[in-house]
Amino acid sequence: VIEPVEAGLCVHDGAVFAGGLHGGVYRFDPSDSVETWRTTVDAPIRAAPAAVDSVLVVATTAGDVIGLHTRDGSRLWRIPMLEAVLATPVISGRNVLVVDRRGTLICADAYTGHVRWRAETRVQTYHSPIVLGHRVCLPTASGELRILDLETGSELGTLDSGELPAATPLPYAGVLLQLTRKGELVALDLQHGGVKSIHELPRRSETPPLIVPGGVILVDEQGEAVLLPLPEALVGKQSGEHKSLDGTVR
Repeated sequence: VIEPVEAGLCVHDGAVFAGGLHGGVYRFDPSDSVETWRTTVDAPIRAAPAAVDSVLVVATTAGDVIGLHTRDGSRLWRIPMLEAVLATPVISGRNVLVVDRRGTLICADAYTGHVRWRAETRVQTYHSPIVLGHRVCLPTASGELRILDLETGSELGTLDSGELPAATPLPYAGVLLQLTRKGELVALDLQHGGVKSIHELPRRSETPPLIVPGGVILVDEQGEAVLLPLPEALVGKQSGEHKSLDGTVR
């Protein structure tokens, strides 16, 4: 890559995709690191790309959401937004969800770029939403988790973590684990509402948590990987969809 890459990579269909701070988008073969194509979107990229089938979705700090063909990088569609996009687009089925820094959340067709709905939270947002069934959970900079309907974008409710989020929340055992800027791992109860438990961390982290059978893996602000026990309220309540996770820690 001939420019700085700040965003994460996208691994899809046997290829690696990267977006750069000068607006370049690159496709590599992971077996030999050969670049198979490059294109430009004319604005810095600070969010990792996302892909489904033959569509690569790239979001820029100029507020553009762009669909590219994974085969050759040709442009398929473009959606203008009001502010810079700093959070990775999320793909669910044929829907792509993108939130900009101002808190505007769109749900569009990943194949055509047609915007199905647009929701204005008017709260700064720096982290990606997650999709749980027919609900979209959006962590905002106010510390509130906005819950919206996936089909319509209408707001279903809010949950308050009490602190600014430091990463996209992680679903686990019927709750959402929200890492906060203060250095806490908060379990938000989606079914009954409210905070189920709070786990103090030894050091701050802004890396999304990784759940393994032995606990929670985080990378702290000093760059060290740490394995923490699960909050007591969640021990023994692991959901079936997570039981196959590899517990190897290196």
